[in-house]
Amino acid sequence: MEDADTGQPARNADGSYFVKAISQSQLDNGSMTGTAQSVNVYPDGSMTNN
Repeated sequence: MEDADTGQPARNADGSYFVKAISQSQLDNGSMTGTAQSVNVYPDGSMTNN
């Protein structure tokens, strides 16, 4: 997601960024069969799964 005012990635209030990964199979055929994961990435490099 992008901050409309700055054009930079949107940052959460805690300083983390939301990242959603989609599988190649979803891109190729629209199926939901691949593994996908969403995470928050924090300024110190740590991550949490959503």
